[in-house]
Amino acid sequence: MDAETQKISDMLAWSKDKAVTKLIRERWDADKVIDDAMKEIEGDSQMPDENLPEGEELTCEVCYCDYPRADLTFMDAPCNHYLCTGCFS
Repeated sequence: MDAETQKISDMLAWSKDKAVTKLIRERWDADKVIDDAMKEIEGDSQMPDENLPEGEELTCEVCYCDYPRADLTFMDAPCNHYLCTGCFS
């Protein structure tokens, strides 16, 4: 039990309390907890502007300037922020 908790806590950067809670919810099935967490991360990392109309601008979440989508970098999970090329580098 402690090994599974530690494994999940380390792998997913969760607190031990969160790992235990998820393990209890999934009846101590560590593989199920990890699979569910990975699916959640993959779902969260999809770019939210997939249907953004051509020519629309987005805001860099560091300098708060507006840029065309092509000039921004999308940061995958866990933050899902857009950064302009200047702030990204």
